[in-house]
Amino acid sequence: MKTKKISILYYIIFWILLVTSFIFFAGLLLLEANGYRLNRQNFTIQKTALIILDGTPREVTVKLNDSITGVTFPARFSKLFPGRYEISVSRDKYQTWTKSIFLIGGQAIEFPNIYLVSTEPVISKLDLAKFSEERLKNEYNNQSSAFQIKDNEIWYRNKLVTRFSDPILGAVLMRDSNHIIFQIKNEIRIMEIDGTNNVLIYKLKTADKTIFSLNGNKLTLLDGGELFQVIF
Repeated sequence: MKTKKISILYYIIFWILLVTSFIFFAGLLLLEANGYRLNRQNFTIQKTALIILDGTPREVTVKLNDSITGVTFPARFSKLFPGRYEISVSRDKYQTWTKSIFLIGGQAIEFPNIYLVSTEPVISKLDLAKFSEERLKNEYNNQSSAFQIKDNEIWYRNKLVTRFSDPILGAVLMRDSNHIIFQIKNEIRIMEIDGTNNVLIYKLKTADKTIFSLNGNKLTLLDGGELFQVIF
């Protein structure tokens, strides 16, 4: 009789544990389906976030907090716990793109226009007779019309993009509306519309103001009275 009671007790305990486990794991699956995960570091249920990256070139290496998590574009990282993330996108013979962000639960952040600048741009001399200075001025005026340059500040749509310690001599907008090409001193540089990832493209012979225009990733500019094209 005693053995029978013990067997019944074990049977009841078994089913209690089985049902409890089922409810627990079913609950976890349901939460995960709705964007929640169990954070094993602090044993709390947290709503997760999402990062989406895309850009040019396509074959790249993506690191998220120093861990390689992707090797091509587009890259999608889901089920991320809230917190700070350091993102880097790299490729041999290209400048590394970086971004530091703080994710909030339920947030989806997308960077669709990442552009890696070549460390070995192709520079060629153009014939001024075929590409006139007047044409270059017209293209510059059209591509720079979105900006207000106030000495050492760049403004875009009435919002301050960034400021430097030296005057900004000119700026044009790339077609993706996410990158600015600008001149400061004797340098032509590129940066994102939020002022980050500021990278050198071309060094001029002098610090005099010049004119330049864009066609995709091809930059046409005057340097020392000569016309050059820079594919970056």
